[in-house]
Amino acid sequence: MTDKIDINIFNDLRKIIHAGEHWYTIQIIPGHENMIQKAIDGLKLDKLLEVFIPSIATVREQRGKKINVVNRLVSGYIMLRISDIDKETISAITRIENVGKFLGERGRPAIVADEEIEALKTQIEHREKNFIDMKNTFNVHEVVKIISGPFEGFSATIESLIPNKDALRAAVSIFGRESLIELSYSQIKKIENS
Repeated sequence: MTDKIDINIFNDLRKIIHAGEHWYTIQIIPGHENMIQKAIDGLKLDKLLEVFIPSIATVREQRGKKINVVNRLVSGYIMLRISDIDKETISAITRIENVGKFLGERGRPAIVADEEIEALKTQIEHREKNFIDMKNTFNVHEVVKIISGPFEGFSATIESLIPNKDALRAAVSIFGRESLIELSYSQIKKIENS
């Protein structure tokens, strides 16, 4: 009787585990997500089913102009859905400039659960929807009532919206002096006209 595991059985087991469609994560140099996505798409890999960069698209006002901003949820990582991953696919992707490696152990990419990717997508959808809802609800220069936190009961004037934090900056008069504070949307409400 031998205590050694037959390497062929081990390799066959790895192939079974990685057979089918799974999500994997590659580590990249932050800020190069779009360039790397284009490079991956350009490879035209049959096994590559989807490229997912977790990010939230928002609009920000800068110098009086509205600009579109993409905020990365996990900067430096791209998720890939690949069917029947193999060494050739891994090699083709990791040879792209600014791509580090697949996350995993000992050169074997780790599978990311579908539920984790769906949770990320749901979080992004929820945050974008909430930002749009809140942005449409509150306006810059609008006076609001603070309903929680250390300034509860104070009135504040909205100075700017902070899209990547789902928050805003508002001016509050404290001891006769204006001070800028950061508030979340849940800490304020509209002042009802009577």
